Amino acid sequence: MPQYFFAIRAGADDTKLERAAVLKDDAAAFAYACRIASELIRSVGPSDPRMLIKVRDAKRALVFSVPVLPACA
Repeated sequence: MPQYFFAIRAGADDTKLERAAVLKDDAAAFAYACRIASELIRSVGPSDPRMLIKVRDAKRALVFSVPVLPACA
Protein backbone atom coordinates (compact mmCIF):
# COMPACT_ATOMS: atom_id res chain seq x y z
CA MET A 1 0.00 0.00 0.00
CA PRO A 2 1.27 3.50 -0.79
CA GLN A 3 2.58 5.96 1.78
CA TYR A 4 1.29 9.54 1.84
CA PHE A 5 2.57 12.66 3.59
CA PHE A 6 0.26 15.41 4.85
CA ALA A 7 1.58 18.94 5.50
CA ILE A 8 -0.40 22.03 6.47
CA ARG A 9 0.14 25.26 4.57
CA ALA A 10 -0.92 28.49 6.25
CA GLY A 11 -0.37 31.62 4.21
CA ALA A 12 2.72 31.22 2.05
CA ASP A 13 4.51 28.78 4.37
CA ASP A 14 4.33 25.03 4.83
CA THR A 15 4.59 23.81 8.39
CA LYS A 16 7.62 21.80 9.32
CA LEU A 17 5.43 19.14 10.89
CA GLU A 18 3.80 16.54 8.71
CA ARG A 19 1.91 13.32 9.18
CA ALA A 20 2.65 10.15 7.28
CA ALA A 21 0.17 7.38 6.66
CA VAL A 22 0.07 4.17 4.67
CA LEU A 23 -3.27 4.14 2.89
CA LYS A 24 -5.05 2.08 0.23
CA ASP A 25 -5.20 4.73 -2.52
CA ASP A 26 -5.69 8.41 -3.36
CA ALA A 27 -9.35 8.29 -2.29
CA ALA A 28 -8.33 7.04 1.17
CA ALA A 29 -5.67 9.78 1.33
CA PHE A 30 -8.33 12.37 0.47
CA ALA A 31 -10.60 11.10 3.25
CA TYR A 32 -7.66 11.21 5.68
CA ALA A 33 -6.84 14.80 4.67
CA CYS A 34 -10.48 15.76 5.25
CA ARG A 35 -10.29 14.29 8.76
CA ILE A 36 -7.16 16.38 9.44
CA ALA A 37 -8.99 19.48 8.16
CA SER A 38 -11.92 18.74 10.46
CA GLU A 39 -9.56 18.33 13.45
CA LEU A 40 -7.91 21.68 12.64
CA ILE A 41 -11.25 23.49 12.41
CA ARG A 42 -12.38 22.07 15.76
CA SER A 43 -9.08 22.80 17.54
CA VAL A 44 -7.91 26.16 16.12
CA GLY A 45 -10.82 27.36 14.01
CA PRO A 46 -10.66 28.70 10.47
CA SER A 47 -7.94 31.24 11.24
CA ASP A 48 -6.56 31.58 7.69
CA PRO A 49 -8.78 31.22 4.62
CA ARG A 50 -5.69 30.20 2.59
CA MET A 51 -4.91 27.25 4.90
CA LEU A 52 -4.75 23.91 3.12
CA ILE A 53 -3.35 20.43 3.48
CA LYS A 54 -0.84 19.34 0.87
CA VAL A 55 -0.82 15.60 0.18
CA ARG A 56 2.34 14.09 -1.27
CA ASP A 57 3.22 10.55 -2.29
CA ALA A 58 6.25 8.49 -1.22
CA LYS A 59 8.41 10.30 -3.81
CA ARG A 60 7.21 13.62 -2.33
CA ALA A 61 5.35 14.53 -5.51
CA LEU A 62 2.22 16.58 -4.85
CA VAL A 63 -0.88 14.41 -5.30
CA PHE A 64 -3.49 17.05 -4.36
CA SER A 65 -4.35 19.77 -1.84
CA VAL A 66 -7.39 20.03 0.41
CA PRO A 67 -8.53 23.47 1.64
CA VAL A 68 -9.27 23.81 5.35
CA LEU A 69 -12.71 25.38 5.30
CA PRO A 70 -15.40 25.72 8.01
CA ALA A 71 -17.55 23.34 5.93
CA CYS A 72 -14.96 20.61 6.63
CA ALA A 73 -15.78 20.57 10.35
